[in-house]
Amino acid sequence: MKNKLKYLFILLVFLSGLIISTILYIQSFEFYQDEWGKDLSFNSDYLISIVITICGLVYSLVSLTKNKPFDKNAWLLISSIICFYTLGVFFKGVNKHKDFQAIQNYLYIGLVSLFAMGYNIVSFLESYKNSK
Repeated sequence: MKNKLKYLFILLVFLSGLIISTILYIQSFEFYQDEWGKDLSFNSDYLISIVITICGLVYSLVSLTKNKPFDKNAWLLISSIICFYTLGVFFKGVNKHKDFQAIQNYLYIGLVSLFAMGYNIVSFLESYKNSK
C-alpha cells in the first residue's frame, strides 16, 4: 500500500507538471505578420518540459500498474534529455556570442543534470551487472 501511494504521488507530480507545461507552452504562442511574411513561434523550453513530463508520466503509470519500483532507465532518460538540451542551448548561445547572464541558467541546470546523468549511468550499470 505504501508503494502504491508513492507511485501515485509521483504520477500526480508528473501529471501536474504536464498540465502546467502545456498551459505555459500554449501561452508562449506568438504570431507576427508584416509585409515580408508571417512568423509563428513557441517557447521550446516548454516543449522539452512537456516531453520530459510525458516520459515521467508513462514510467510512473507503468510503476503504478505493475507495482514495481520507478525504473532507473526512466531517471537516466529524463536526466539525459535535460542535460543535452540545456547544455546544447548554452553552447549555442556562447557560439552566437549571447550575453552570459541571459544563458547562464542553462549552464547551471545542464551541469546539475550532467552529474545526475552520470549517477544514473553508474546506477544503471551496477543494476545491469547485478542482474547477470
